[in-house]
Amino acid sequence: MTSPRKIQIDLKTMIKDTKQLRFNPPDLNLSYKDMDDVHQALEKLRSLSQEERTEAEVLRSRIDEQSTLICVLKQRADEMLLRCQALEKINTELENLRANVQVELENERKKSELLEQRFMHLASNHRELINFKNEYKSQNAKLEKENERLRKENETLFSEEVQEKEETILKLTQELKDLAEQHKILETEYQ
Repeated sequence: MTSPRKIQIDLKTMIKDTKQLRFNPPDLNLSYKDMDDVHQALEKLRSLSQEERTEAEVLRSRIDEQSTLICVLKQRADEMLLRCQALEKINTELENLRANVQVELENERKKSELLEQRFMHLASNHRELINFKNEYKSQNAKLEKENERLRKENETLFSEEVQEKEETILKLTQELKDLAEQHKILETEYQ
């Protein structure tokens, strides 16, 4: 506890300060009436007995403790506010990052769909080419068989005809020789 003399000095200082405030008020929204009320309260404080002063000192120490506590709480509130602002900033940055990643993901999904469509188109073209090649091979095999059959048929048909014609030619050649000889014989007889 502080001494009564110190309280008197403090009270005198307070009264002196309030008188100065009465003549030079700061830029606060206090009226002269408010200042008079404060001055009267301080005058009452001066006229208190020792016991009342001790009680006033206890109240004053409690007020000091509470003001210290208020300052600590305000400092913590300010720190929490700063922390909240930092978290909000981080949250905003994360939201922006998430939006950017979402856009990139959507672009990648579109690219993937486009590549899948192209792949399916190429696969379809490949199947068509394989079908065309198989059809070509099948047609080619059929045509080769048909060609072989026609060749054999031609050989059999034409070989018989050729043989018949060769026989006819041989026969006619023989007849021609025979007629030529008869002609010579007849010619020699008529000469």
